[in-house]
Amino acid sequence: MSDPLRTKVAQATWRSEADLYPVLRDGLNLSQQTWDNISQSSHQLISKLRADKKPPLIDQFLTEYGLSSDEGVQLMRLAEALSRAVDAETADQLINDKIANGNWLSHTGSGNRPMISMSGRMLDRTGKWLRWSARQQRGPARIISKLGNGIVRQVTRTAIRALSSQFVFAETLQGAMKRAKKYQQRGYLFSFDMLGEAARTKDDAQKYYDAYRTALDIVARHAKSSDPCQNHGISIKLSALHPRYEYGHAADIVPEIVELLKPLALKSRNANIQLTIDAEEAERLDISMDVLSSLVAMQELTGWHGLGFVVQAYQRRALPLLDWLKIQSDILGAPLMIRLVKGAYWDSEIKRAQEMGLESYPVFTRKETTDLSYLSCARKLLDNPTQFSPQFATHNAFTIAAVQELAGAGRSLEFQRLFGMGQQLHDIILQ
Repeated sequence: MSDPLRTKVAQATWRSEADLYPVLRDGLNLSQQTWDNISQSSHQLISKLRADKKPPLIDQFLTEYGLSSDEGVQLMRLAEALSRAVDAETADQLINDKIANGNWLSHTGSGNRPMISMSGRMLDRTGKWLRWSARQQRGPARIISKLGNGIVRQVTRTAIRALSSQFVFAETLQGAMKRAKKYQQRGYLFSFDMLGEAARTKDDAQKYYDAYRTALDIVARHAKSSDPCQNHGISIKLSALHPRYEYGHAADIVPEIVELLKPLALKSRNANIQLTIDAEEAERLDISMDVLSSLVAMQELTGWHGLGFVVQAYQRRALPLLDWLKIQSDILGAPLMIRLVKGAYWDSEIKRAQEMGLESYPVFTRKETTDLSYLSCARKLLDNPTQFSPQFATHNAFTIAAVQELAGAGRSLEFQRLFGMGQQLHDIILQ
């Protein structure tokens, strides 16, 4: 039997962005006064951020080397790839590729941020060394270059580890729970994940499953409230539970994954903690929907207010997906925890669609359309409190101000951020 809402979700996947933009804009239908209020509130948030004379060094670094700059992109790529480089030769090639030709001196003009200016000068000198070293083919100069490259490699690895540590809360969940205590006192809760990639083998899948099961045990022991919203939670990447988490294998793998998730969901319910199905690439959304629909239909989970699902606003089907999720909430008999994010796989979605020769993309290509979709989804979440417990994940001051304006005065809201990002902004809205 066909599901009309699932059909609408599927039809929206490839709908023209040019057609969707006015639909989103007109559907949101905000007055000019509302937009003015949002703008004023966002400027107030930004002013408070700028008034901080000593922002965290990592925030200064990310501001200077953002993904809008070529150098920022190169550093992020280096941080991601260097940890996987086992041998010295590969590491040296990576460092040379990402640093040698960067325009690092363009990041030295900030007089009120001496550490950032110094980093730009050091990277520039490193780039000059790497270019000189690459030209040395024989003799004493070659020996010196190899010795120098070893020093550059070690210093770069140390710097990358220091940078990466800003985004990893702890290496073990026991350590994370201990560190979380001081954040809880300030009003923060955590949804932990395992930083795992998709499983490639059955052994990978078993390893990740065991890690999730152990994590649930640890988080459950620290759950003090009967309300899942007041306890830490776990986010699960379903592709980590099966090496063939692909649409072509859906008929076989969905029952297997549901069978794996059932004891985890029951444990989460009994411990009053949140269990969130994390976002995946667009081509995997249908499988995640199948898994969720199986979970909400389980009699043992009826009425559980702790089951979550991540919605990516940059997907063209985000709004009809929320309509489908409303029905799943009704079947469950409790609000679904919906984490609304802008999207996590934009580059790979675009590349994948191009490789397949598709006429369009499953995601929006313009930032303003994604932002508009996010606000449209936010309104739908806020307008349906019996079906949804929204969690607004954003590091953007304008988006936060817009959600607050849509919610109205006096309404309790949950905002989320990635650890290591947006702390200043979220500290302000906690005040």
